[in-house]
Amino acid sequence: MILNNLGEAWWTESKRTNKKYLASQHVLKLATRHAISEGSQHPRLIRIPTIKMEAVNCLEINKADLHSRELSRIIKNAYRQQVKIHHPDLGGKAADFRKIHNAYKELLRWADNPVFVRRRGFSDKWFYDGNNKKWVQPLPAKK
Repeated sequence: MILNNLGEAWWTESKRTNKKYLASQHVLKLATRHAISEGSQHPRLIRIPTIKMEAVNCLEINKADLHSRELSRIIKNAYRQQVKIHHPDLGGKAADFRKIHNAYKELLRWADNPVFVRRRGFSDKWFYDGNNKKWVQPLPAKK
């Protein structure tokens, strides 16, 4: 893959010259020298939910479900499942129940007006964002 080759070229040039800016210039020259189709230069668009993952994990909802159109129903079903387990009247702890209830309210609020961070990028690679003229780090690994 061309991205791996350019990454290796950057590291090689960086070690050789001991200058990161020279390595970046070298890689950009290599990338423009090779004929690359327009579609392969642009990384895909990634949408990352802005909700705290603690709330998602508390209700044991899959991260993929955050993109679902039936998110409110999924949240309510997950809340009901957790309440059956952690309700104080059924032998659960009150602190755990409050935590689940707060996560439920937070997720419902977010489901009414979902906000995503949109960015282009390869999930496991650094890439150069030409619009902002800076290198963008890889996204955190999905769990």
